[in-house]
Amino acid sequence: MTFYILYIWSKQNPNKPANIWGFPLKAQFLPFAYLAITVLMGGPYWDIVHGIGLGHLYYFTVDVVPLMYAKDVIHTPQFLIDYFGVGQYVPPVAANPRQQGFGNNTFNAPGRVNPPSDPAERSGSTGYNWGRGGQTLGNS
Repeated sequence: MTFYILYIWSKQNPNKPANIWGFPLKAQFLPFAYLAITVLMGGPYWDIVHGIGLGHLYYFTVDVVPLMYAKDVIHTPQFLIDYFGVGQYVPPVAANPRQQGFGNNTFNAPGRVNPPSDPAERSGSTGYNWGRGGQTLGNS
């Protein structure tokens, strides 16, 4: 399922920059780079092959066939269009102007943060308090 989504994303955004293990490449090559690395490392690769195959089938029937043959093979059911609407998603505006974030991932802006105390201002302490009990190193 992951490689199905990755393949569709790479076909819809072919010139976006991507990287795999720090090596930059275009997004259109990303699924095949994962496949090549998996084959070279001797891992199971059939899930990647199936994801690429099904992703290509979906991409072809949704994006290529309507443009080339003017046929809508896979279409969204009307009841979903009626329920969700058509068009670009616009996230709701936060009621509180201090709220930030996207969609439901909102949070309040941070309030006042107290600065950390200065370690030089510790009174009567010559080091860290690592707990109570036990023996100090070097004493027998």
